[in-house]
Amino acid sequence: DAFAALSGTDGDYTPIGVDSAGRVGLSAGELFLGAMAGRTIIANGTVTRPADTTIYAANDVISAATGVAITFSVARLTSGSTGRSGVIQSAVMADSANETLKLDGDLFLFDTSFTAGNDNAAFVPTDANMLNLLGVITFSGGTARSGLAGTGGNSAYPNALSAGIPFVALTLGDIYGIFVARNAYIPISAEVFTFRLGILQD
Repeated sequence: DAFAALSGTDGDYTPIGVDSAGRVGLSAGELFLGAMAGRTIIANGTVTRPADTTIYAANDVISAATGVAITFSVARLTSGSTGRSGVIQSAVMADSANETLKLDGDLFLFDTSFTAGNDNAAFVPTDANMLNLLGVITFSGGTARSGLAGTGGNSAYPNALSAGIPFVALTLGDIYGIFVARNAYIPISAEVFTFRLGILQD
């Protein structure tokens, strides 16, 4: 008997969630209909910069030449849905280069996409853009962990986040990032920055 198995009794039992009026529902506690809450995922986003070595100044956008924002698929159950939510709990940036002068950079995260500005152009969001800002994650050259040496090597920039960044993904479960240099930085041609966000989904 299914109800007996749930209630832990055999024969004379009261099904879970049935009140004195005979209405059936789930009692409070760790019971869920459908997908379980609290799933953790890693959301990846990548910037492959142009095939040049033009120096970045502080506050310059680092992007593909078109200036398209980075897309992170962060929310669950996104098929045809909006408004899915969660919390960004950690972040790491992997750099395909290991320059002597390390990059300081900020990843701005928004719930609405907009054109980031071309690579090596100043980051100049409008007031309306900034109203969609979820948070900013800083990757500092002072905390970079070096891998292989030289421009043909690689390096990693961890950021555990002192506080989580909550989000509500408004469009198909995505949020959007724009990467901005915070120091003068000499890149390598076609350098690749890969961002990995640790997400606790609601």
